[in-house]
Amino acid sequence: MDPFWVGLALLAGLVAVVLWRRRASRQPQRGGRPVLPAQYSSLLQADHSRYPGLCSSCGTENTAGYDFCRECGERLPGGTRARTDVDVSDIFGE
Repeated sequence: MDPFWVGLALLAGLVAVVLWRRRASRQPQRGGRPVLPAQYSSLLQADHSRYPGLCSSCGTENTAGYDFCRECGERLPGGTRARTDVDVSDIFGE
């Protein structure tokens, strides 16, 4: 076999490998979360005011009826009790 053709075949193989790797690195990785078009991104944003148990600060799902988040302590949007300032001395009768 002529060394010219062997060298040409090796060069073609090297170029093919380089192009294959470059193409593979540009493609998004499969797996994980599916990618949605931008027009659907607003559908993924939850309106926290519609879900009284969902914390608007950290996103934790809380049991209905609680006023504060069990994870971060932030006031929940559907809290039922208003804050009242009570003097401790009134409680203990001092």
